[in-house]
Amino acid sequence: MIQLINSLSSDLVSEISPRSSNLWRFIKVPLVAMTWSAGLLVATTLTLGKLLAEIIISNEMEHMSYIALLSAAGAGITCTAIVFVLSIAMRYYDNIDAIPMFQSFILLSMLAAGWIVLDEIEHYSNT
Repeated sequence: MIQLINSLSSDLVSEISPRSSNLWRFIKVPLVAMTWSAGLLVATTLTLGKLLAEIIISNEMEHMSYIALLSAAGAGITCTAIVFVLSIAMRYYDNIDAIPMFQSFILLSMLAAGWIVLDEIEHYSNT
């Protein structure tokens, strides 16, 4: 139905249903929300993976085994959620719309996660 409404002209949609003229403004809001949330889930997976890797590298597995187990389980759950949310977005919207938005949100979310959580902002200069 979304592809059908996108293919129709705004005059025809207004003629068929005058109340549907506002639909044009909000038809892609769910796409943006789904791809944005998938991008945030990718950043969460990155952060949990980094936490697990730091625990393994620092040889603190025996002291932090529960945290390591929770971060591995959380990363697995978020990977599953990424596939689920993105598949819903690609089912109802064109892939040519969903994939570039998803890639953009991945980039922004991973940059923000690196700056905030991993404190990588100290490596950037002020100039």
